[in-house]
Amino acid sequence: MPRLRVEVSDTGCGMNEPDQVKIFGRFYRAENTVHTEQGTGLGLAIVRNIMEKQGSVPKLVSKPGVGTTFWFELPLEGSDDDELALLAERARTDAAGDTAIIPRRRSG
Repeated sequence: MPRLRVEVSDTGCGMNEPDQVKIFGRFYRAENTVHTEQGTGLGLAIVRNIMEKQGSVPKLVSKPGVGTTFWFELPLEGSDDDELALLAERARTDAAGDTAIIPRRRSG
């Protein structure tokens, strides 16, 4: 099945392996070891939660002194069908002059 990969890289300070293992946990901040940044440590935990609900898992590769790359992949199955259904609904709405409520596609 085709997949969409979204990737973000930086050339920051990178992370050591213990931080990489914990980075998606709630309230964990890699900066805790150097005390240089502010934040709650929830951002990547929220990302992980959203990705898991979409059937994906965020991943990373990092090297201290080099930088970090985060990525996730999403399945593209049915994306063409969904797009066609959305366009058809918009066309019906435009023709009728009404506001449409687009039903969500059920999985399974």
